[in-house]
Amino acid sequence: MPSTDTGVNPSRFMMVKPCRKLESEERKDGRCVVLRPKFGGSRVGRWLATLVHDPHYRIQLDDVGTFVWKACDGQTPLVRIVDGMRRRFGSNVEPADKRLLAFVGQMRRAGLLSLESSEKSQNVGAREVRGLRKFVKA
Repeated sequence: MPSTDTGVNPSRFMMVKPCRKLESEERKDGRCVVLRPKFGGSRVGRWLATLVHDPHYRIQLDDVGTFVWKACDGQTPLVRIVDGMRRRFGSNVEPADKRLLAFVGQMRRAGLLSLESSEKSQNVGAREVRGLRKFVKA
């Protein structure tokens, strides 16, 4: 049932499936490092990347970020990710739903993740993400 103040259907958003758009590496300690190309994926960007020693920005994630990043496989809905966060990290991750939304929103805005709706296999737009943010704040 939609939230009356935001028009957002929370159960629909909790079924959104985030999907990684970039490669990552796993460090020896188990944490992930996301590899973001410095020059983009265009033809010119790929050429420029051959001229530098390291063509990637390296975004180092903490334990919670690594857990979420690995779960963003395009198959796992947000509701299962937040449940997994609570099981793995306990009260240290609370409020888990708000933290997950903030992390996924930030990664989406940075172009590191896409969000797929499980209902129609469509991308979820920024307008719907803002609506979910309002729902979680309530």
